[in-house]
Amino acid sequence: MCIAAKLSNIKEIKILKNRIILEKVALVLNIKWIIMKVSHSLVSIVMFKPSQLNNPASFTEFLHQHIQPSELLSMQVKTISATQANVQAAVKPANINIHQTAFAGSIYSVCTLAGWSLAHHRLCLEGIDADVVMGKAEITYLAPIVDMIDAHINVREEDMQVWIEKLRSKGKGSVAARIEAYENGVVKAVLQGKLVGIVAPR
Repeated sequence: MCIAAKLSNIKEIKILKNRIILEKVALVLNIKWIIMKVSHSLVSIVMFKPSQLNNPASFTEFLHQHIQPSELLSMQVKTISATQANVQAAVKPANINIHQTAFAGSIYSVCTLAGWSLAHHRLCLEGIDADVVMGKAEITYLAPIVDMIDAHINVREEDMQVWIEKLRSKGKGSVAARIEAYENGVVKAVLQGKLVGIVAPR
């Protein structure tokens, strides 16, 4: 191979490496933007509540009205109760990445909204006026999601009762949250977090 060809190949490799680095930076920035938008939207709306409690369609409408990213990412509440919630979002067209699978930031956001939805809904059932935030969260991606992000959270009633009591007695409390993202019955991602409630000042 001539020197000119070698130099050309080296130049192409450098360009490719730079492109990969830029794509990785863009991915991180996109994830941070989505997380920032979701986190910002989750604060200070607890005085609002769905028109009907224990109603998935009503809660979906509530999310789309008050938390803009939930509508942009086509999230749908499938089940909602005092101790569990299930939120879904189709991968196509809103949540797809360059590999034609679910975007990591979308998976994180759907899981976060599932946890937040359960906490907010429970406070509405209890008649407690408190802000809810995901105070701590760490997600592990186990396998790609191809068609549907299907986030589930189930918190024991005993743990919910402890959380509610802390809110009523101390004005602040947290409850552990484990949200699993499934596809075809297989866990594809797990978000471990802590839902924090802070009673609004009167």
